[in-house]
Amino acid sequence: MEKLDQRARIEARGRFLSFVKYMHPSFTQSRHHEVIAEKLEAVERGDIRNLMVFIAPRSSKSFLISQYFPTWYMGRHPTHQVLAVTYSSDLTQKFGRYCRNIIQSPEFQSIFPGVEVSADSRASERWNTVQGGEYNAGSIKGGIAGKGAHLGIIDDPLNEQDAWSKAARDHVITWFPGGFTSRLMPKAPTILLMTRWGEDDLAGYCERLGEETGDEWDILSIPAILDEEGSKLLGLPKGGSFWPVPLDAPVGSDLAGW
Repeated sequence: MEKLDQRARIEARGRFLSFVKYMHPSFTQSRHHEVIAEKLEAVERGDIRNLMVFIAPRSSKSFLISQYFPTWYMGRHPTHQVLAVTYSSDLTQKFGRYCRNIIQSPEFQSIFPGVEVSADSRASERWNTVQGGEYNAGSIKGGIAGKGAHLGIIDDPLNEQDAWSKAARDHVITWFPGGFTSRLMPKAPTILLMTRWGEDDLAGYCERLGEETGDEWDILSIPAILDEEGSKLLGLPKGGSFWPVPLDAPVGSDLAGW
């Protein structure tokens, strides 16, 4: 058993989904999780600079990208800085607390021994590793001034109500180049995951800007009901769900998430 566990820890150190399953054994893996994980591993390797992820709510996208990916990334790069932003300070604190608690767990320590949260910086929205790395979180309304990052994550810059406000959308677009990208280290990757509400949202702005500057985005878009492209991407029937749930799946079996 010890040899099997050691093998699982080694695999978790090198493969993102293996890390998630080791840390969260009840996690139920589906094909779209594998596709997302492949993109995240490419970001960590430096093969993808800018990544957008569009997928339906309750698909585990935040669970993977905002809760588990920052910790796996910092396990592999304990001296790096991560900057996480969302629309709500409450949600920001929740993500930060979750990431901090993962790194403090015995399971994480068994995978990345010695990568620990520094005792003198344990606030949910800002904490350091003992190696000098930093996790900083804030909302689009503030909390990130003076912060730097080797990895930037934006998880839904607007909630559903504000997404219908042109003034709110314009604010995010004005905030992004000066308030967010100016915090990033040279060539630092950015991950943007969000629900699309129209072409004049942050994703649309980033796409247009990337075409003008040559700093283009890798876009992963998975529709809830699969079109031909989505069907080929996931290897599932066209016209069906991106996440077919077995009829005998037990209630509360982690078949849906953030």
